[in-house]
Amino acid sequence: KRWHDFRALCRYINFDPLPLLDDKFTELFITPKPDPSTTAQLLLLKELPSSDSDYATFRKASLWFHVREYHEYTRYPPYIGSGRTMHLRNIQRVEDISSHEHVNTARISGDERQYVYKGMDRLIYFPHDTKVLEQELRNLELFHGSKRIVQLVAAVISSSPYQSRESGASPPVLRGILLEYHPNGTLHDILQSQEPWMHSSSWWLRWAFDISTALAYMHQMGVAHMDLKPKNVVMSKEWNAIIIDVSGIGGTTDEWLLPELFESLDRCSESWELRVQSDTWALGKILALMVKAMNASGKEEEKLL
Repeated sequence: KRWHDFRALCRYINFDPLPLLDDKFTELFITPKPDPSTTAQLLLLKELPSSDSDYATFRKASLWFHVREYHEYTRYPPYIGSGRTMHLRNIQRVEDISSHEHVNTARISGDERQYVYKGMDRLIYFPHDTKVLEQELRNLELFHGSKRIVQLVAAVISSSPYQSRESGASPPVLRGILLEYHPNGTLHDILQSQEPWMHSSSWWLRWAFDISTALAYMHQMGVAHMDLKPKNVVMSKEWNAIIIDVSGIGGTTDEWLLPELFESLDRCSESWELRVQSDTWALGKILALMVKAMNASGKEEEKLL
């Protein structure tokens, strides 16, 4: 009943004269008395609540309101890049990848190939999520053409979901990024696998080279990964190892973090030297797991390490 009454109250409010904010999510505060700390105004109702409503007292009392920008909404930044773009309406999301509801396999209208769509929309959102996606887009543009780092297909854009002015008055906003899809799972999957062929030393040597080369290139371009781990290495159709999640600011995993950074309050903003050390430490742990998985002889182990 309370929800029903609240919806009814919303229908009673005359929203037309309210000074809602252009192209933003407006938060409306309704109070029985004007708040002296705000520019409160008298709220006009189109009709009065029913006498048996939870809001029946509003039948005899004046209501006041003030507005402000709601700061917890999903932020879609203006897209000002010059790379390839694709409109959100052309993206068909197929299924979630792992436990991340904002990362999906996807298809493009008129294209049978499979892609990965990483979007801004998620059940639990923090403003930092927008910064992470923007930074990942910049890094992917920086890594264009690198064979062992996941490649950007397009920046996904649309008009702002909050747009209230006439169409064309605002620039398009970034809604997500479209990436290559690599179908053969992750390095983590292979480490857990019992398939005999996957434990051939030639594969492990190849993957070690792929990962080390990609990480060295990232560092050469001034980007530390900060969350290098087997789940962030995927296998291409040709069984090459490809590093993913390359924002460098999206968070860390304690198991794969340099121990000296455990107590840091902002690990991804530590000095360049410490961040590179953390990546190198994680790479060493990955190589050690590879040695264990392939049951290497001393000579093979020496090659891998």
